[in-house]
Amino acid sequence: MDKLLAKAIEKVVSKESKGLDLAVGAHEIDEVLTIHVSGTLKKGADTTYTPTADIPLKAALALLLEKAGIVREAASAMLVEAMTEALNADEDKNEALQSRMKDVDAAMSRVQSAVGTLPSKPRKGAITGKVELEIVG
Repeated sequence: MDKLLAKAIEKVVSKESKGLDLAVGAHEIDEVLTIHVSGTLKKGADTTYTPTADIPLKAALALLLEKAGIVREAASAMLVEAMTEALNADEDKNEALQSRMKDVDAAMSRVQSAVGTLPSKPRKGAITGKVELEIVG
């Protein structure tokens, strides 16, 4: 099977299988099909995009502890305490916590604004089209 035909079949099958609700477990399939595949696939032009900052929180916290230097152990203990408090806090009713979260939002915003200075990255053009499968045997 060539790759173009495989992509055409993938387009139809992925659409048809959306919303499939399978029970947990293995599902055996043993079918022999003859199919007629017809339609058109279109490949869009490659584009560029500016990557967005998806801040890896765990890595950021690890680096923060590293940067804490001599107070690393104390900072680590404070982090554990803060995480425990956050798990037990009702964010919506805790005004002090809401205020502190705004400080974090501001810091994250500063990082996000730096994203505009990142170089663009290439993105392959989208493949779209209308394809039909007909089982003929």
